[in-house]
Amino acid sequence: MARSGTDAKVFVLNAESEYFEMMAYLTHHGPVPDNVRVYDFPLGGHGGGGAVPWHSCVPPLSVALEQWVCDGTKPPENRMFTLEKRDSPRVKHLPSVPAELPVTDDLGIARGGVRLPPVEVPVFRYVSSGDSAPKAVPLSKAELAGRYGTPANYRKKVTETVDQLIRERFLPESERARYIADAEKVSW
Repeated sequence: MARSGTDAKVFVLNAESEYFEMMAYLTHHGPVPDNVRVYDFPLGGHGGGGAVPWHSCVPPLSVALEQWVCDGTKPPENRMFTLEKRDSPRVKHLPSVPAELPVTDDLGIARGGVRLPPVEVPVFRYVSSGDSAPKAVPLSKAELAGRYGTPANYRKKVTETVDQLIRERFLPESERARYIADAEKVSW
């Protein structure tokens, strides 16, 4: 699009799984033009599902795109993964060529992207085994206490994350109650 000279406004939404299926291959090649925004979703699956479903982000981002086109209101800035070239049995591409895949943290969560509450305030570790998607393994009580101190602190961090995502136009207001109710169920 940068070469075509178009001024069309474009949002690119990539689930983490799309990097393993090679559907997001060109997203990170070269600078992102000013008329394009790229939003990557850690632990997300194609179509809005995955270990961390991100489908609820589509409606507010659609509104943000419409506002950008119609009245010039800038959308959220790019939220992209940090990538590295590496081999992975999960990748569906040419086997002799390392793929550019998201760098993960100590819990197996991709660095960068739109960090929904289960990503930003995790209670699971994501363990890869062979060529399948990572499996969620609950953090131990000691790990949870080390990260958050108390269940109340955990719930506070979830609430702060949800509020920030709503302000930034990644989540609709209607998602607040669901995320806060889910956080109330976590205790140790």
